[in-house]
Amino acid sequence: MRTLLWVVTWWGLALAGGAGAQPPAQYLGAGKPPITPPGWLRKPTQEELQQNWPLAASQRGIGEGRAIIACAVTVRGLLDQCTVLSETPPNAGFGAAALQVAPLALMKPAMQGGQPIGGFRIGIPIDFQGGPQGGRPLPSMEPTSYQLTTAVWLAAPTSQEVAAHYPKEQLKGTVGHVVLHCYLDAVGGLKSCTPLQETPKGAGLGKAALDLSKTFRTDVSSYKDRLPLTFIDVPFHFLDPESADWLHRTIAKPRWVAAPSVEDVEAAFPAKAKAAGVFSGLGRMDCLLAVGGKFSDCRLVAETPPDLGFGPAALQLISKLAMNPWTVEGLPTDGTRLVVPLQVSIEPPTPPTKP
Repeated sequence: MRTLLWVVTWWGLALAGGAGAQPPAQYLGAGKPPITPPGWLRKPTQEELQQNWPLAASQRGIGEGRAIIACAVTVRGLLDQCTVLSETPPNAGFGAAALQVAPLALMKPAMQGGQPIGGFRIGIPIDFQGGPQGGRPLPSMEPTSYQLTTAVWLAAPTSQEVAAHYPKEQLKGTVGHVVLHCYLDAVGGLKSCTPLQETPKGAGLGKAALDLSKTFRTDVSSYKDRLPLTFIDVPFHFLDPESADWLHRTIAKPRWVAAPSVEDVEAAFPAKAKAAGVFSGLGRMDCLLAVGGKFSDCRLVAETPPDLGFGPAALQLISKLAMNPWTVEGLPTDGTRLVVPLQVSIEPPTPPTKP
């Protein structure tokens, strides 16, 4: 399937086809309402672009550049799965710099039928002008610094902790967003965190995020040699704990961090299915995500094919699954109910060779 890119800019939304343009009919589906593309809520400032000026461009005396990145806009308006489409001039580092400032952006998600939809991809040209702030790039762009784009969190703030940090008096039911720029310590915690983005300002969201950052832990054993210089940008999305968005929040793109092994699947595979010559089936379960990304309170919804034991096998194997306890949008996963389809398959036996 083709991907539709809406071209936008940091300094003003410019949609292909003009203001209010809609995607071609083939992207809508028969009878579906039109899609309203994403729009800007918060764009990285020129100062932030200069703060992330690439070292290679600075060393070569390059005073301006452009990068075009493609990103998916989540249901909460964050940029996700960004990739560099082009950079000018080449090999000057503007592509990497554009990816680094992407977490600072916040958009209105695409809308269809009055509901936000995630995964709508946009193309974003980012113009860097004026040279690095202070005449030199930030240390975070030095070759001796390393960015961890995603982390498998062994521990993260729980939904109860995040809800307790929502500033009710200041936000009065509205949404807040923070991105923290943090370094990793020797045990995989976060240290030296500073807010890169805080929306809205003056509501205490930066302090709330800094308090919550003390909970994060990740495994750092694979890059201990780079540890003092490894950083990560961590998003926080603050929703009113009494709102429907919080109480019925969903996980658009689960990040799996553990799965059943081949041995686990073989041990759980239903004997009835094997005897019937069926070596693949599906169990669909409705589960509650617990603290730490594990599943609990799972109920079988359906199994395919029926009556061969794939449902009970899936319920047995769900204990081996785990999800990252913090989403890319900056929300805890625990307390969320979701339907989990689990494929249960083994290799069929090799037929005997004919003499």
